[in-house]
Amino acid sequence: MTSPSEGMVKTPENAVAWSRVVPLITNSVVVKDLFLVLFIPAVLAGVLFTLILGDAMMLLLFLAIAAGIFILGLVIMTVLQLGAHGGLTTFFYISDEGVAYKAGKGTEILNRVSTVGSLAMGSAAGTGAGLLAISEEANALFWENIRYITIRTGLKMIVFRSPYLISPIALYCTEENFMVVVEMIRKYAPVSAKIVNR
Repeated sequence: MTSPSEGMVKTPENAVAWSRVVPLITNSVVVKDLFLVLFIPAVLAGVLFTLILGDAMMLLLFLAIAAGIFILGLVIMTVLQLGAHGGLTTFFYISDEGVAYKAGKGTEILNRVSTVGSLAMGSAAGTGAGLLAISEEANALFWENIRYITIRTGLKMIVFRSPYLISPIALYCTEENFMVVVEMIRKYAPVSAKIVNR
């Protein structure tokens, strides 16, 4: 797959590439994902340490750490959104091969700041989540590996998931190319893929 470029570009290989500023603090999907990424590992780690040490305070400790990192994340997203003209620039791509995205510089900064913050606060869960986010600053899914597609018309966003439901890819479309991307999904998505409209 070729790298997406600024704006919407059609290539001879039945591909569409574009960039879009993705909102952060005002984006319920991003906020929810941050919450899940922080609190699910914190609950699991807290329960594990509670069982090992026999101290229920461990669960509360892990939840408190996760809450602190979550608040820090919200503050960072607010600052970045205000300073980045409404959000972070991300590059997206769809073709007859599959879908892909690449994070812009702002996202890379956010991931590294949150990872360092988690490390400084002694949160293994938050640090791990941050490192995972860094590792997924660019990702791709080929059509044969896509099993679930959620089309969110209001947000002009389409989420693609593999059978394992890990490392989903969200394409944030523009007003101009949303229907073009939807038509490409209808054309190239495997018959086995479940498509949901919301």
